[in-house]
Amino acid sequence: MCGILGIILAEDASPAEGLAGIAVDGLMDLQHRGTESSGLVGTDGVHRNQFDIVKGSGLVREIYNAENLSKFKDSIAMLGHNRYSTAGMKDAINCVQPFVVYTSVGLVAIAHNGELVNTNEKRSEVRFLIQTLVDC
Repeated sequence: MCGILGIILAEDASPAEGLAGIAVDGLMDLQHRGTESSGLVGTDGVHRNQFDIVKGSGLVREIYNAENLSKFKDSIAMLGHNRYSTAGMKDAINCVQPFVVYTSVGLVAIAHNGELVNTNEKRSEVRFLIQTLVDC
């Protein structure tokens, strides 16, 4: 069981430093869904090959601070994830979501909840590689 959060600014809104704070508040509200790690990814919607990322092990309040959240000042969309592991390595930073993958159309950020039981089969069907053994 994990917690997933997505935020997209309205089309006529301008980026504000407050968006990251709203995302962290949302992840705090979802803390009961996962307490092992948390991650946030943000995009300014302009640079297809650049996402801002903050990830860490532990509780939301231990990971995010004014300094690392300042990198999201131009973000217009954010994706967040709190992890509760049921498989995979608990403390490995490469298991902390959201995952960011390079594709032919630019970067893609992915967060999911649950265990993928047919990963080997599915990996052969997709055109890009996600290198993790994490469940959630």
